[in-house]
Amino acid sequence: MSTQSVQEIPAGKRLNKHGFVENEVMKVEDWSTRWEIGQTGWHKTCVQPALIDNIIKCRGVKEVNEKLEIPLRVIVPLCGKTADLLWLYQHGATVIGIEGVVKPIMDFFKENDFKSYVVTHVTSTITKFSSLDDRLQFYQCDVFDDGLTTELIGGGCDLIWDRASLVALHPSLRTKFVAKMLSLMKTHSFQPTEKKYDLLVQVVCYNQEEMDGPPFSVSAEDIQTLYGSTCSAIDLLSNVSTEMKPFLSKMAEHTYGLSLK
Repeated sequence: MSTQSVQEIPAGKRLNKHGFVENEVMKVEDWSTRWEIGQTGWHKTCVQPALIDNIIKCRGVKEVNEKLEIPLRVIVPLCGKTADLLWLYQHGATVIGIEGVVKPIMDFFKENDFKSYVVTHVTSTITKFSSLDDRLQFYQCDVFDDGLTTELIGGGCDLIWDRASLVALHPSLRTKFVAKMLSLMKTHSFQPTEKKYDLLVQVVCYNQEEMDGPPFSVSAEDIQTLYGSTCSAIDLLSNVSTEMKPFLSKMAEHTYGLSLK
């Protein structure tokens, strides 16, 4: 008679949909494992269409002689090696990526033909990787690191491009994450004239009962709860149906534009 052993999952751990054990509330080491073994279905090699389509609606972005100019400090949390970083940089932005795992940062510089870059150990837990002109910066650290402040990154940011970082985090961490990101923004005094956005936030929405995240489903109500007290406008800019078979029957990708009060 043959016997089949059953894997015992320790408390606080889970067997994910890819078949390996990780923390229920994922930590940097879990994401590092996914990068190492190539379980990076969230990574896209092209620039996100929602970013291209909606960046012009953000405060401070302009077109000059039909050329898009983004003279802003843009923060991209949990950035991986997204092509969005290079696109923003090429259009004039100072780009601040926050990423816990070193592999995608190193891959980014190699894959985009940066011959040289600067590595600075700014604290015992935060390492900065930057282009020679310092307009493209990665801070390798836990996104909740207390040392990650406006002073450390050289000043507040003008715009947040959150492409699926909110959906990557366990729901229990969302309020803390939003507070952390807003703490890295510049303090403004806006005139209530023309509506312009200070955050672009892309999430997915699906029946959470069909799958354990990440990505976790984030509803319109969730966005209102998280940002309603700090934003004067929360607008749905795009609603794109997508697939994530065999895990889900259907899923929608929503991009929101948010204006700070």
